[in-house]
Amino acid sequence: GVEHGDFAKQILQEWRSCPTMYLLDQFTMPREHRPAQEIAAEAPPVVNERWEFVQRVLTPWVRANKARFLRKDSVVAAASIPQGSLAFLYLDAEKSYSSVWSDLLTFWPKVQPGGILAGHDFTEAHEGVARAVMEFAAKHSLTLYLTDVQQPRHDVQGRAIPPCCPSWYMVKPPASPGLADVEGSIVSLAQSMESELAQ
Repeated sequence: GVEHGDFAKQILQEWRSCPTMYLLDQFTMPREHRPAQEIAAEAPPVVNERWEFVQRVLTPWVRANKARFLRKDSVVAAASIPQGSLAFLYLDAEKSYSSVWSDLLTFWPKVQPGGILAGHDFTEAHEGVARAVMEFAAKHSLTLYLTDVQQPRHDVQGRAIPPCCPSWYMVKPPASPGLADVEGSIVSLAQSMESELAQ
């Protein structure tokens, strides 16, 4: 999910040409990682504290229409995202093998040719993530890349975050050129040659 919003904020700060970032999270978990029994016993206003917190963190980009929240289940949200429309997609949801595999199958078609599908928690501690991602990459003959381990840092409230899990990513191969692409290339070449001959 979006967690504290600090990673989304970093991407938006660095990727200035990003037209819109869609932030998919149901925001039903609090900022702190605690046992599910404790969370379930709390009133909704406490559970939704993280939603209010992340909204504040990303306010400048939301106001500029550079960030949009989708408070939906991932499968439901995917139905509203056009095929091949995303330049970059980062998965960080439930860590079981079946859940990650389902997300990979669901969202891979949403990534445009040349786009990047990425995610978090490629570690032994999250074996389901690593196994699903490696199998998916092998099945589609994709090169799998890993980032360095995140360095110790502080969240936007100043709390220490220990060294954490590396991210993974893979690039969707360009689409095979269709007839229209070939025709377009021929026209461009012809125009270029005409221009050179005219000089």
